[in-house]
Amino acid sequence: MYHITATIEGIADFLFNRMTEEDLSDFRSGASGGKLTDEQRSKKAEGKVYQDEAGLILPAWTIKKLFLNGAFEGKLKLAKKPLHRIIAAMVFVQGSGRFVNDRGKPVTERDYMHEVPGRTPPRTGTMTIVRRPALKAGWRVRMEVAVLDDSVPSEALKDALSNAGLYVGAGSWRPEFGRFIVVEWTMSKEAKKGKK
Repeated sequence: MYHITATIEGIADFLFNRMTEEDLSDFRSGASGGKLTDEQRSKKAEGKVYQDEAGLILPAWTIKKLFLNGAFEGKLKLAKKPLHRIIAAMVFVQGSGRFVNDRGKPVTERDYMHEVPGRTPPRTGTMTIVRRPALKAGWRVRMEVAVLDDSVPSEALKDALSNAGLYVGAGSWRPEFGRFIVVEWTMSKEAKKGKK
């Protein structure tokens, strides 16, 4: 078993689009959310960021999907087996990724609100302004990953994440938004029990 500490850096702006509890409730009940004022829509959009008490985060499942999608889109293989299947079974993200600034401190708020004309799902209603909280290119996410099988090369996983950054992206409206490069990649072996 080994661990990877990685940091990705955005080469395109990042758009948040978290499903809020209100969105989930509306989805389950079939409600459309009704007619909202511009102020209500702005407030609702602010809730679309992924965050915890320390700042903005990228959920663990989203990070796992980056590895899976990068391996799949790149058609990467390991010993003639599709790498995405090996990643699914052997690679586990350790908690949410943390958005950090260039000094490594947590980012606590969005850079701007991305606004475009559009239709809300199911895209048959009247035109509205679609708003998503955004971070400007240069955003960074630090993540921790555990790899259960030492025979899975660290570089193969880095290739998968790099492919995701260029061809898939993270967040909403990808790959136009959310593209990134890998700027830090550190592997460390797990200490064996009973030894220091």
